[in-house]
Amino acid sequence: MASVCLAFLVMLIIIIVKWPTFKKNFDTAVKRNSASEAIEENYDDSSAQIDIMSSGDVNGTSYDQDNFERGNVDSINDEFESVELNAALQDEENAHKLAPIDGMPKAESEKKPEPVAEKQANYKIYFVKIGPEGSIEKDCITRTVRKSDSPLTEAIRQLLAGPQAGDGNCITLIPKGTKLLGASVKNGVATLNFSEEFEFLQFGSEGAYGQLKQVVWTATEFSTVKSVLFLIEGEQRQYLGSEGVEIGGPISRSSFGRF
Repeated sequence: MASVCLAFLVMLIIIIVKWPTFKKNFDTAVKRNSASEAIEENYDDSSAQIDIMSSGDVNGTSYDQDNFERGNVDSINDEFESVELNAALQDEENAHKLAPIDGMPKAESEKKPEPVAEKQANYKIYFVKIGPEGSIEKDCITRTVRKSDSPLTEAIRQLLAGPQAGDGNCITLIPKGTKLLGASVKNGVATLNFSEEFEFLQFGSEGAYGQLKQVVWTATEFSTVKSVLFLIEGEQRQYLGSEGVEIGGPISRSSFGRF
């Protein structure tokens, strides 16, 4: 019993002597444990934020994982603001590029094409005029019209249209309403097909010769035409009307003598 009491007393003395050291070590261990738990908690929060952002870029911008691990939230916010500002500036720049500015020349695609000037051609058309003694005389006028792929056809049509303002005192002996139904040239002979109105003679045989002369002289102004064969409604007639004027074959300028 005495030995037990002695041992207890010795242990108590040792605890009393070593107590400051034990307490210091205990406090240090507690602090270390608390610090470790706080670090783990912060790390978990940062990792969760990194996982959220790592699923994709925002507005095409990748974020630095180190910023999240360091808890640098301010840096991330700055990057968001920078992206939004750049996007706004880009939109404004594009708007300026697309919007037309007064006074600036338009792009080539917006310019209106300049009108192409029509090619003109001069045709010599033969009308007639009454001389001092009542004789029929030729009167040649030059008419400027749009160039045609069929110049002979165009010239005869201008002849059938009659005199215009500015042509002077000339007249035409070709019956009104006459139409050109067809025209062709072969071996120097122009075959001209007229409507039936061409036979409606108003001025007798002299008028009939006059209208034939108008056609022949106008047609033979072209170097490829030497004579004219007249058709009425597609048929070759021996005489023109009832006046006995022959049209059964090609007629040239020389057929009329002096005109």
